[in-house]
Amino acid sequence: MSEKWWRKWAAVGRSNPAGAALERKPDQVQQKPVDPRYVEKSGKVVFQEEAGLIRRPYESYETYLSHQASRVERMDLTQYDLEFGALLGDRLNLSGALRSGMSVVCLGARQGTEVRAFIGLGCFAVGIDLKPLDPVYVLRGDFQHLQFADSSVDVAFSNSLDHAFDLPLLFREVVRILRKDGIMMVDAVKGCEEGVRAGSYESTLWKKIDNLVAIAAVEGLALIHRSGFERPWAGEHLVLRKSV
Repeated sequence: MSEKWWRKWAAVGRSNPAGAALERKPDQVQQKPVDPRYVEKSGKVVFQEEAGLIRRPYESYETYLSHQASRVERMDLTQYDLEFGALLGDRLNLSGALRSGMSVVCLGARQGTEVRAFIGLGCFAVGIDLKPLDPVYVLRGDFQHLQFADSSVDVAFSNSLDHAFDLPLLFREVVRILRKDGIMMVDAVKGCEEGVRAGSYESTLWKKIDNLVAIAAVEGLALIHRSGFERPWAGEHLVLRKSV
């Protein structure tokens, strides 16, 4: 056995003793693939699964508030306002849960389209938003920290739950302000397992709308009506009754 061959054999033996797996270099380690449903459409942000929800990572609550407030400046809602107002009015009538004279708070109301829809059906309605576009119909407010008194309204409405920072907290706030047997009406976008991916401003997703309904039930809002719709985006209209 030549000395040269022996040295080569000894070096291999030291780096790979019998029965041991070869060590992988860092760039050879296989990473677990990221589920594309949990990635923002731009590909820049990966959402994190937490407590049954899919959430955008924020450094702080203040960062979240700043991000959500900035979305209004980039939106042209002219056409959306015309289409959504008419569609929502039809959905509210079909649910059979609304009566003339009810008091309504619309959460995340932007320019007040939903507020005007409720007023058109004979309700007293006002909206809140981080950055109101129409102060006639919408007050400044945070829908996770509502400025209204306990047991003071009949109905809360939102089509913006996918912009919540803490969805269970939002539901608890709604329960707090609703009167006995009050209702929450929700236009909920489909979940990430139902074909939806987050855009640039969504902060919370659910796997399926059933998961959203289950979280609401835990916080004291029981489902009494649901119906599907396809415009202006695909989702379901939910009516939840205060049960605590």
